[in-house]
Amino acid sequence: MLGISYGIGTALTWGLGNVFIKSQVNRLSSRQLLLIRSIIGAITAVLAYFLLGGKELHPHFTILEWLSLIGIVLTGYFGSELLFLYALKDLPLSYVFPIQGSYPLIATFLAWWFFGDIVSGWVLLGAVLVLSGISIIVSEESITDGVSHPSRRWRGIFITLLSSLGWAFSAILLRYVMASQDAITTNMYVSLITAVIYFLVTPPAPAFAFAIRHPSTGVALFMAGLFGGTGISNLLFILTIEVAGVSLAAILASMAPIFTSFLAVFFLGEKLTFKLILGTILTMMGVSIIVGG
Repeated sequence: MLGISYGIGTALTWGLGNVFIKSQVNRLSSRQLLLIRSIIGAITAVLAYFLLGGKELHPHFTILEWLSLIGIVLTGYFGSELLFLYALKDLPLSYVFPIQGSYPLIATFLAWWFFGDIVSGWVLLGAVLVLSGISIIVSEESITDGVSHPSRRWRGIFITLLSSLGWAFSAILLRYVMASQDAITTNMYVSLITAVIYFLVTPPAPAFAFAIRHPSTGVALFMAGLFGGTGISNLLFILTIEVAGVSLAAILASMAPIFTSFLAVFFLGEKLTFKLILGTILTMMGVSIIVGG
């Protein structure tokens, strides 16, 4: 039950974080948005370490574990997140995030391949339902956000699927590191590495100057960093992996599109279509079958 609670918490906070950052997509560049969010996320992770009692401030990472930490960030928190924001320029959030929900199936089978995790019939059935829901959403003709040209639609879908693949590999590398390190400490180091990488590739002064001049942007990105990215949602996701394993963590996190889609409709004014509703229901059914099984 603890793992399930962490997983649902991951989905809800992840959805909130994505709504906040989507609201600012056209105000700053993708790297600037993610720079500010990653710094807020790193601060949140460091506070969580001291408040929740991480086991070791200077863990004894092997060279392979350090390389894995860098790989976790490059494939997921840097590469996949940049792709995610690029996709948001072509498609609505309420569609992009459910499409990205395909990564649990990839992560589940990667976990079976690398770690020997048991893939039961329930997991397979749940994964099929999740992907069926995503397929229905992808087939939506009105998917493009204000632009009717089909090339933008399929470009956004392709970028989102690449982002999903990156998150799947990131989850597997995270599983490897957590075999010898505790969740809270791992989360802190992932968050700090993520912030450092964005800081190195993005001049911070213009981004923070803009956020200060426009308080609404500053508040939105603060909330995006607190809840999404490497903030609270990431801490809960890592705790879910520690308690319940990478497969269940990935599947439970796939509930995030359900929260995200309806939050996007309510806060961002995006359209709620029949296919979006049907797709999210199938996704929820898949998650429920896996949790119940």
